[in-house]
Amino acid sequence: TTTTTPAAATTTPAVSPVDFTTLKLDNPADKNAFKAFANVMSAPGDQVFTAESTRLMGEKFCGRATSYATLLKVLSAQRSLDEKVSGRTDLHDADIMELSGTERKEYTPDPAGSFNVDEALPPFREAVLGGGTIEGRITPLNTGLQRQLIWTMVHLSLICCARCSLFTTFCPLIDQVEYGRLDADGMPNYITLTLKAWKHNADGKLTQQLLIKRNMMHPAYCPVFTLVATVEISSRYPLFSAVESYRANLSKVFQYVGGSLRYCTSHSIRHNVVKWAARCGAQQADIMRGGRWVETSAKFLGYWKQEILKTKQMLGMTKQKDIIFTFWVWETTAYEAVGSSRGM
Repeated sequence: TTTTTPAAATTTPAVSPVDFTTLKLDNPADKNAFKAFANVMSAPGDQVFTAESTRLMGEKFCGRATSYATLLKVLSAQRSLDEKVSGRTDLHDADIMELSGTERKEYTPDPAGSFNVDEALPPFREAVLGGGTIEGRITPLNTGLQRQLIWTMVHLSLICCARCSLFTTFCPLIDQVEYGRLDADGMPNYITLTLKAWKHNADGKLTQQLLIKRNMMHPAYCPVFTLVATVEISSRYPLFSAVESYRANLSKVFQYVGGSLRYCTSHSIRHNVVKWAARCGAQQADIMRGGRWVETSAKFLGYWKQEILKTKQMLGMTKQKDIIFTFWVWETTAYEAVGSSRGM
């Protein structure tokens, strides 16, 4: 009988975790080095940097467009590492907040982005509904339904001063849309949208009615026309379907259009409605009620004061009526939210 000796089993040596109790360094990470790191990480992808270190001297690399939240985590992790390997750190809470936030302001002065409704909507509409390419860039929207969804949600978000969650997390149902009297062309003169839940009313104890009026000057930018078209093609009970990709798709479209919209996000819409309303001479209380803003909102007051001052300066220089009055005027849309038996 022949006995065969089995081949020795091939084993992969286990990788031991780093033992920080034996790893010691004299000095923690240099704060200035991390300031340069934060600058590169928060820069947009088309921002080019040239390495200055001895090992990488002269090499080119691009910014990484890292979000504030991600950069905050990276710097916090470095602080923790510093404390374990050197016993101290130069990255304190205030430093981490500053490096995560203020470095990004070089590229995006306003975290929510900024645009003027009359300047931004025409190229945005063409990019969404027109298809094709812009400077060689291919549209990120693949279907007609995606295009109609994005255009309608942006349109309604503007007139309703809506957070992204109003038409995603708290998306109204079709039976919350009610047409008003019909005009001679067969279109409703207005639409009433009843909101039953939103960010600060997630339990549904309040309801609010929004009166969405026609833009008689420009039908292409009329929220009534847009909403009617969406209701007619909607195949689901919620007003909007496939909303889980709305925020990401909207950011892609903003980047696709470029220009002043390049750094905008879904929150930019809410920010710029405040600017738009101020240009149109709206009352502060009306826009706060229409946007369901908390009375003590520092963001709202900042946006409002900024645009009021800007509007006065522009009118003082030109002595002409603001062009917004020939494009689309923001009007009071919201009734005061009232208590509801639902959820009480």
